[in-house]
Amino acid sequence: MLINLSLWMFPIICMILGGNSIIADKENGRLSLYSTYQASSGYYLISKFLALVLSLFFVMGISYGIFSLIFSLAGSSFAAHIYQVLLLVNMLLILVFSAASLLIGAFSKTRMQGLSAAIIFW
Repeated sequence: MLINLSLWMFPIICMILGGNSIIADKENGRLSLYSTYQASSGYYLISKFLALVLSLFFVMGISYGIFSLIFSLAGSSFAAHIYQVLLLVNMLLILVFSAASLLIGAFSKTRMQGLSAAIIFW
């Protein structure tokens, strides 16, 4: 169950959320408002990246915590090192796909173009 969550759900959630966050700012006009502030565009992208990564790390922590709680209540024993490897792989997947989604969102003009590019990249 965790492998399916890792390989299918986290990357597609990263791609959809990351791409749409920048495209929504473009379409609503907030990106042009942000460009009038003293902050650089790099600060804007880094803040979007960190917000996306930290929120998905939080979701991953909750899902892995619930999964391990169910395992421990069921009395099943599982190797902790495999669990740690899965956690590390998920963190790397989230980092890579979040960066790619923000790049796709930065270059896309509309939501449909961004969503199409995100699905193709996935």
